[in-house]
This record gives sequence, C-alpha cells and structure tokens, in this order.
Amino acid sequence: MTPLRSATALAVAEVLTRSADSTLHDQGAISRQWRSFVGAGWPWAAVSEMRGGGGGSVDDAADILREVGRAGAAVPAGETDLLGEWLLRQADLPSPAELLAVAPGTSLDDLRIQGHGDAAILTGTAHRVPWASASERFVALVTDGTINHVVSVALGRLTIVAQKSLAGEARDSVTATGIRLAHDEVRAVPSMEALDFRARGAASRVLLIQGAVDAIVDLVDSYCTTRTQFGRRLRDFQVVVHQLALLREHRAMVGAAAGLAVDVLNDIGSWEEAAAAKIAAGEIATYVAKTAHQLHGAIGVSEEYALHRLTQRLWAWRDEYGGEHEWGTRLGTVLVARGAEALWPWMTRSPMDEL
Repeated sequence: MTPLRSATALAVAEVLTRSADSTLHDQGAISRQWRSFVGAGWPWAAVSEMRGGGGGSVDDAADILREVGRAGAAVPAGETDLLGEWLLRQADLPSPAELLAVAPGTSLDDLRIQGHGDAAILTGTAHRVPWASASERFVALVTDGTINHVVSVALGRLTIVAQKSLAGEARDSVTATGIRLAHDEVRAVPSMEALDFRARGAASRVLLIQGAVDAIVDLVDSYCTTRTQFGRRLRDFQVVVHQLALLREHRAMVGAAAGLAVDVLNDIGSWEEAAAAKIAAGEIATYVAKTAHQLHGAIGVSEEYALHRLTQRLWAWRDEYGGEHEWGTRLGTVLVARGAEALWPWMTRSPMDEL
C-alpha cells in the first residue's frame, strides 16, 4: 500500500498530473510541468517568508521531492530551497527571488576564488550542475585554497555548456572566466565543510529515489494484477509473488533511508546518516529497477510506458552527490578508524542523541 501522503504532497501531485501530457516524453509536456511547478512556487517552498519564500518546512520540501520522484517529473525540486538557499543562509548572503542552479561539487570541478573582498575573482568550471541552462543564478561552495566561500552569481555572466543526465535532465557545465565578484556575491564560510553540503545533496537524491521506487512498486503490482500468462494472472505465479514481496520490502527500506535523509536536511543528522541513507537508496534503486524490468518484460522499455522513465531517473539519481562506492569508502574508513567497540553504538544511535 502506498504510504499516507501529506496535503503538500497531494497538492504537488495534482499540479504535476494536471500539467503532464499523455505522451510522456513530449518536450511540450515537460515544459508545461516546469512552468506549472515553478509558477506554483514549489522551488521556494522551504525558503522562509523573511527571505522571500513560501515559509514552509523542510518536511514540506521533502514531500515535494518525493512527489517529483513519484511522477518522474523534469522539474527543479530541492535545488533552490534545500541546497542553494541553505548555502546562501549559512553565508549570510541575499536570497534572490530566482531559480538557483547549485554546483554539486564533483571531483572534476576546478572552481577557485582568487583575491579577497572587492578584488575576489572566480575562475574554473563546475560540472553536472542541475538545471543551469534553465535557471537564473548560480550558487556554489568554492575554496580559495585555504577556506571555503559561498558564491552567488547571475548565470548570464557565466558560460554554460548544456549536457544531459542518463534520464535526459539538464546537467550542465558552468564556467567562470575571471569573473569579478561584488561584495554581495561572495562570502567566506570558514566553518563550513564541503562534506556537509555534499551530504545535503545526497539526502535530496534519497528522497527523489524514494518517490520513484514507490511509483515503480505500484506500477509493477498493477501490471502483475492485470497481465495474464498461460491463462493465469502473473501475480498468481509463486515466483512472481515472491518478487512482489521483495519489492515491497525494498520500498519499506528506502522509506527508512528517507527518514535519515530528512533528519540531515533538518540539520539534526550528520553526513554519516546521509552516507548510510545514500548507500542504501543506491542499492535499492539498482534492485528495484532490475526486478521491475524483469517482471514487465519488453513493455518496460517501450516509449509509451512510464517504467523506463522512472528507472532511468533511479540510475541517474543513484550516482548524483556520490554513489555507493564513494560514500561506502568514506564511511567505512571512519568506522574502521573508530574501532570495533564503537560500531554497534553507532548503528543503534538516533540522530536525536546528538542534540
């Protein structure tokens, strides 16, 4: 059974459904969804009213991410409020009433700040930036070689090379060539670690994955209920029943991972919770996509059917802000260094224990 959805979730689902088209890959349909989603103010849901947003909570924004994942919608969810605005707020920089494209901080990025104050110069390239070609302002966490800075620059001053993710979503390269930054475009944040920001990005992808997994399990269940083979419904075969049970089990597990992700976004969980959640969500995404296509057969990859649109997003989101290998290596290194005695207390603690 699909988990109970909040009023926010239902409102977002209605907007995405109403603006969608029966031809799921029609670019006009994607454009209508984008305009409807942005027009409703959902990208600013968790920005405080004092900073020009909707005044909603992180939980509201999490519900929005789940619904976007459930719909497989190509819309800018989470980037402006949960990631970009969070960076601006930490740096005490203005919150513009614009869509924010946020650099995810990949290992290939070479963005750098040179100089200080009014003489600060931004150079280098950020890779795989979500929705940069359709956004208005670029926000990134950048180092000057010693400490981190948050930069906020109009995208019109930067060079954008349009690129796509596996799911066909914009993941662009953004290049700054000696851009002089004004006082309200850059601010030092000595206490901020890039790892903490990457953890927030990973948490946002866990919630998108949860929504897509939820939709896929419902889709598979419906298909196996209506599709017949050898005079019997697919769900009447024992092997199919077993696979359906495992899919529901994985849906419950990704729900638990999403709970950790929400704690991280609410600033009551550390990067370690984000790492554990992203590792679990990535493994679940792989299993759910594989099993769903096995049970659907060839129809699962047909252009007219929704499954491939959802599974392609699972594969793309699984790798964004770090995949299982990256987070597993980082988390495993830390846990091994703490010793065997610390492992069980770490596994059984609650994020609230740290408050």
